[in-house]
Amino acid sequence: LSKEVIDRAYEHHIANFVVSCENPFKESEGAEHVIDVLAKYKELQNDKVPLILGLVVVENSEFKNIKKIADFFYDKVGVIPALSEKNFDTYERPTNEEILDLKNNVKEVVKKYNGVTDIGVFPYIIPELFYNTEEEQEYLIEFPLDDVYGYCEVSHEEALKKTNKVFERNNITYDCENKNCELYDYCKVIKWVWFDDRNFNKGDKMKDYCKMKKALVKGYYEALYEE
Repeated sequence: LSKEVIDRAYEHHIANFVVSCENPFKESEGAEHVIDVLAKYKELQNDKVPLILGLVVVENSEFKNIKKIADFFYDKVGVIPALSEKNFDTYERPTNEEILDLKNNVKEVVKKYNGVTDIGVFPYIIPELFYNTEEEQEYLIEFPLDDVYGYCEVSHEEALKKTNKVFERNNITYDCENKNCELYDYCKVIKWVWFDDRNFNKGDKMKDYCKMKKALVKGYYEALYEE
């Protein structure tokens, strides 16, 4: 990114740039150093085409550092990027201790930053509590960079129809057997990654989803409603 690129983007009606960044305490090998990324982010932040920090992937072993990660970013740039578990092909099953770390750390983040800055945690698990856009859309949709859906070749009306199909495919209607669960209504639509059984048994992944969803919601609840 550069000022020239941002100026050109503004002229062509691009709304935002999303800037990828890493967990500062466990960066992936070969990734850009987060300190350098944040320096560039601060240098180029602007009102015409604002920069948004992208998802920061947090490995299960780093759930215990979620509060530390949030503090790092807020101290450096005044915002906290959205945090996400590893999913897709790199998914790993969390231990009970890691799930407890998840709940406790999210609780501390919400206690400290609620009303101060946007808090976006684990959108593939709790999209209903995840800030996404100014219009407060609830669910993420994945589009490949190459135009395999043919958006550049169709009208806006046709593009919307294609988007709806992608949404339906990426957000799956789910009828949980436990209809007495207090979160039942919030699990009727679930991201497709939890049904992907390429590396794990789908039933085991759904059990993990349930545990992590309850841990995250409990973290929010305890932070906001318990003394």
